[in-house]
Parts: sequence; C-alpha cells; structure tokens
Amino acid sequence: MTTFGNILLALTMLLGALAFGLTASLLNHRDSWQKSVQTAREKYEDVTVRLAEKRKEINSQYTELSRASVGWGQVWDNVRTQLFNPQAGIIQVGIGSSAGLTREGVDGSLMPTIFAFQPDQNSGGMIYVGQFKAMEINANNATLRLMRTPLPGEVNTWQPGNWRLRSEMPPGQVNRFDELAIQFAVAEEMTIERLQNLNVQQELLTEAISQLDQRIAELNGLTANQKNATELLKKGLVSTILEEEQARNQELAVLEQLREELFAKYNQILDLAKENLELESKLPADETVTNAPAIKQTASADNDI
Repeated sequence: MTTFGNILLALTMLLGALAFGLTASLLNHRDSWQKSVQTAREKYEDVTVRLAEKRKEINSQYTELSRASVGWGQVWDNVRTQLFNPQAGIIQVGIGSSAGLTREGVDGSLMPTIFAFQPDQNSGGMIYVGQFKAMEINANNATLRLMRTPLPGEVNTWQPGNWRLRSEMPPGQVNRFDELAIQFAVAEEMTIERLQNLNVQQELLTEAISQLDQRIAELNGLTANQKNATELLKKGLVSTILEEEQARNQELAVLEQLREELFAKYNQILDLAKENLELESKLPADETVTNAPAIKQTASADNDI
C-alpha cells in the first residue's frame, strides 16, 4: 500500500470516529430537545386550562360587577343617620340638596324615594332597612319616612350611625322585598287568627273548669254563703247519698229483725197448734166433739199464716 493510501485510510478512520461521536452527540441533543418540547407542551396545555378558568372567573366577576352596579342609581355612603321618630318610621339623614338629594318631577314638586341600608355588626356589610320617602329636604340634611307601616319590633333593629342611601334599586330586588312583606303580612294575619282561636279555647277551658268545680262542689257540698243553694246542695250529694244509704241500711236491719220475729212467732204458733192437736187426741170422745170448732179455727189460722 502506498503512502497516499495509508493517508487516506487514516483520514477515513479519523472521519469515521468523528462521525460516530457527532452522531452520538446529535442523538443526545435530539432526546433532550424532545423532552423539552414535551415539557413545554404539557406546560402549554396546563396554562391553557388555567387561562380558560381565569377568563371564566373574570367574566363572572364582570357579570357580578354589572349586576351590582346597574339599577342602583346614585349612592351616598357613610351618611350620618339619626332616629327622629322611629315609632312612626321617621329618620333624619345628613345629606340634602347640596349632596344631590333634590326634588323630582318637571316642576320639582315630587319628593324623591330613597332606599336605606344600615351596617350589619355581625357580617360587617350592609343590610336593607326599607324604602323611604323624603318629607323635608334642606341644604345639608333631610327628613325621611318609611313608605309602609313599620313591622312589630322592626324599629328596634334600627341603629343610628353611618348608613348607605341609594336613589334606586333593581326591580328584582324590590319585588323580592315586596313578596317578603306580603308573606309577613299573611303570617301576621294567621298568627292573629290563631291567637283569637287560642283565646276562645282558653275561655272555653276556663268555663269548663268552672263548671267542673261547680259539679265537684255540688258533690262535696257548697259553701254556706252561696246564694240560691238548696240544703241538698249545701250538704253535698255524696254526703246525702251516704246518709240515705245509712238510713236504708238501718230500715233494712229493722225489717230483717221484724222478719225474724215474725218467723219466730210463726214457728211458735205451729208449735202451739201441734201441741193442741196432741192434747185433742188425749181428750175423751164427747169433749172432742165439743171442742171441734175451736180446733178448726186454730187450723184455719195456721193456714192463713
């Protein structure tokens, strides 16, 4: 083999070794790249899912924001509120015409309607108080009156402080409170009806107890100061019956004694009749004939007994 051939052979072997190393390195880089691509694909899919959830949450928040902000009109926060005449549903608020609380209508003759909310000490939010009508509006204050009759005990829940006032409320919310007011009115009517029925039942119970006491008193004996009471009722039916039973028992005992005496007399008569017959049999014949009528009378008396 010539020198040139040896050189070519050496170059071929060197290039083969170099190609083998490059191939192994290329394979390693390909595996690493595929792993990176797989990891990036998984991250992309996870981010896509999370992005969809975040978009849904954002849309929900936008919807909630629109629902909460639309239909509420003008809002006055931290309005100093005092109870002017709570029994009549009248309050006094620290805003007036200077804060935008003005009359309505073309000629400005209509008093505005205000929806009032007071702080809730438990939740830290606001709770609905009611719909008020302005009675008097000044520059820095106004007098408002509840547009319905306060419910029993309702004004006791009103607390003076910083209230929130709104000029409008969504119709759905207003209808909800109207339905609750109707339900409360129906429940109140049912309660009144049941209380009246309970009072009637209580009166009937009282009358029944009174009659029962009267009957028990008649059995045991009425007091002496009761008017129009007979001696029988004063003594008592039970005592009267017991006395009558004792009298009957005494009469039965006397009757039984008389029966025993009668039976003894009857036996005595029978013994006498028998003795007379024996004596008759011992008499002579002529005396027997003479005493025959007497013996017959005795026998007749025995038969009558």
